[in-house]
Order: sequence, then C-alpha cells, then structure tokens
Amino acid sequence: MARGVWERIPGSGIWWIHYIDAEGKRRREKVGRKGDAIRLHHQRKADALAGRKLGKPLRQRERTFQELADNALEYARKHKANPVDDQQKIGILVEEFGGRPAASLTQQELAAFLESRNTSPATFNRYRATLSMIYREAIRNGWTERNPARLIQAKKEPNGRIRFLSEEEEKCLRRTIGEEYPERCLNEFEVALHTGMRRSEQFTLAGIRQT
Repeated sequence: MARGVWERIPGSGIWWIHYIDAEGKRRREKVGRKGDAIRLHHQRKADALAGRKLGKPLRQRERTFQELADNALEYARKHKANPVDDQQKIGILVEEFGGRPAASLTQQELAAFLESRNTSPATFNRYRATLSMIYREAIRNGWTERNPARLIQAKKEPNGRIRFLSEEEEKCLRRTIGEEYPERCLNEFEVALHTGMRRSEQFTLAGIRQT
C-alpha cells in the first residue's frame, strides 16, 4: 500500500490521499477508487517536488441520475449472473428521474414513486435494492456521499406461495402452450410449476458437477 493513500471507512470503496503540497501545507483529498487515489497521490507529490502550487479546487460537477444509473448497469453486467432484471428496473427509474441531479432526489420522493407503482411487496423491495445499488456504486466512484434508498423502509413479504393453480387453470395453460407456442417445451412449464422458480431463475441455472 502506498503511503498517503488510505480507506477512511474500511470496505466503503472510497479512498483518500494526504500529502504535503509545494507550500508545506498538509492536505487531504477524497478521491474514490483505489487506483485513482494512487495515481492522484503520485501526481500531487510530483507537483509538490516541482514547486507547482495547487489552484483552488474546482467544484465537482453534479451528476445526473442517468449517469449513476448507467454506471450501475455496467456494474450489474460485469458482476451479476443475470442483469436483465436490474436493466428493466433501471430503465423505468431512468424514465422518471433520468435528467434530475442525483443529489436532489430524496428518500421521500423515491419512496413515493415506488408506492405509486402499486407493486407487490416483493417487487417493491427489488426496486429498492436496485436504487440502493445505483447510489452505492456512485459512492464508490466518489460521485456522491449519500444513498437515500437506504432510508426507504422495506416491505414485509408474505411467506410461501400465495396460491396454487386450479386444475382447470393448469389444463388451460398446457393447452395454450401446445397450441400457440409449439416450439416451447412443456418441460419448462413443469419445472416452473413444481419449483415456483421465476423465468430468470430457471434459465440461468448452472449445472452441478457430481463427484
């Protein structure tokens, strides 16, 4: 670890630097990612050795919600096995808040929007998780210091299945699949019926290697 580079809150992903400038003043700066912090620390030390004085720091440009959302979507594509669900939810959130400065959005406003969609408790909580991811990754980049989604209260989800298909409903589904979607395999329906898995869960399963 380079001296003068540290993570103030371990595990936060936000890195700081401290150094002595050309005037002999001790300075600290919040940077964001570790690699960026190391590079800036080297640059600041080189400036001090060359006698270059620091100008007044520029005010950080306000990031829009769209920028935060794009950054989170890139993260989801790289680190999640199935980012489609996040992509769909992020698209809906961007339609509502995309052009707004991300820092201007409050917990109350975000919660009110989620409530207005009149979704199930489970879907409400998934949107809440996606919002939290958007702001969490922005914090890692040093784009913002707050995550308003963390303050949104999660809803209690019911345990177990809400209902079962009736015998007539099951027959109707089988008939419809056979008539209108002959290219689809009924085995897919059987798996969903007996496991309760979502479509995204069923089609992203990885094989288990037996030993």
